[in-house]
Amino acid sequence: MSWDIALFPDHPRSRAIIEENYTFNVNDMLVLATRRAGIEVRTDPRTPLRHLDDLSGPAGAAFLHGIVREMESDPDAYTELNPANGWGDYDSFLALLIRLRNAVPEYPTTWFVA
Repeated sequence: MSWDIALFPDHPRSRAIIEENYTFNVNDMLVLATRRAGIEVRTDPRTPLRHLDDLSGPAGAAFLHGIVREMESDPDAYTELNPANGWGDYDSFLALLIRLRNAVPEYPTTWFVA
């Protein structure tokens, strides 16, 4: 399984500003990061990235920033959660979260996660 994540401008027929696909195998990292950072999710807490779906660009960036800050504060704890099958890892997942967070422009946007 994997996530499809995109950020779209809030006007019809717009192309995505950023589109990414990443393995669900790192979900345990997200669960730990949201719990340790005290980030509440409005979706199932076992799949915290889904919280991003339908948020505004800035609200999603704030959500991602909290996760990034927590993961950067204790890399060893998250590296221990690297999937045994090698699909996904702390370093590439953190880089993805930073790319997503930094992609938010100054005009209105909305996140999509499937």
